[in-house]
Amino acid sequence: MDEILVSNSYPIVRVPAPVQGGPLNCNNNGNGGSYGGLGSGPNTSSVATYVSSLTPTALGSGGSGGYGLSQGDGGASGAVGGGAIRLVVSGSLTDNGIISANGSSVRLNAGGGSGGSIYVTTSTITGSGIFTANGGAVAAAATGGEGGRIAIYYQNASSYTGFTTSTATGGANTGGGNAGAGTIGFFDTSQANNRLYVYKLFSLDPSTTATYDAITVENAGSLTIGGGSAIALTNTVTVTLLLYVKFFTDSSSSIIASQ
Repeated sequence: MDEILVSNSYPIVRVPAPVQGGPLNCNNNGNGGSYGGLGSGPNTSSVATYVSSLTPTALGSGGSGGYGLSQGDGGASGAVGGGAIRLVVSGSLTDNGIISANGSSVRLNAGGGSGGSIYVTTSTITGSGIFTANGGAVAAAATGGEGGRIAIYYQNASSYTGFTTSTATGGANTGGGNAGAGTIGFFDTSQANNRLYVYKLFSLDPSTTATYDAITVENAGSLTIGGGSAIALTNTVTVTLLLYVKFFTDSSSSIIASQ
């Protein structure tokens, strides 16, 4: 499509996809659904993240049913995961509202749905709106769903202000804390090699081989590069207002910078 306009009066809100139980978390033990980060609950060792953070297209996972209860037991069934949004815009995407693929919330002792995916390719992005792929929150002894995945590719974003306010947070648990956050990456494609900007949390999968013009981590962001990866930089790495940057998960990863 040539142009998309999202106003603050009529934001795009993606209805969560009907993924009950999800591809990775279908046990009846009250776990929140996983996707870009781990869901929460009594058996998180049985769940995992999935799908590339660079090109996310999968639906979110649903949370599991309550302890000892089936998915169909009324309020104890797990919440559904978020949907999958793919936008290809040859002209301008104006976002002054919310483009959302959030997971659903749940009550009782079941699991919240994970956030889904938002994958955008556009020439220009403008506006003050945000992207969200948050995990579902919970109430009454329940566990939250993890955040989803967001990847935004653009050539010009000089008039866009939603970088630091877009979110893929994990759903809150009634006992305190949140499920794992998902991933958000913004990619400037105006150079021969993309420039990666991280303002929240982003991770590159193990054994990733890629070349970037530059990588910038700011706003207390976090970048994790998976083991066995080889990342080449033709320009610079910039880190400001650091929370942490975990460049290597093992000794087999490398970053090579040249100018």
